[in-house]
Amino acid sequence: MKYIIPIIILSFLLLGCKKDDDSSTTTTTELEGTWKTACHSSADYYRIISVAVTGTTFVEKNEYHSDS
Repeated sequence: MKYIIPIIILSFLLLGCKKDDDSSTTTTTELEGTWKTACHSSADYYRIISVAVTGTTFVEKNEYHSDS
């Protein structure tokens, strides 16, 4: 029972102190790529949404089809 307060203080010290992230890098490779949704029904048509990210460019494309 007498160790509860020191354990709580120690856990705050260990979990609350975090090393600062190195924000000097500006890489965007984590998000680069192309993603497509599955064909899904939207009113009277079917739609496929594709998103492409390259560097700082974002392109969204909607494809509409009369049949799946």
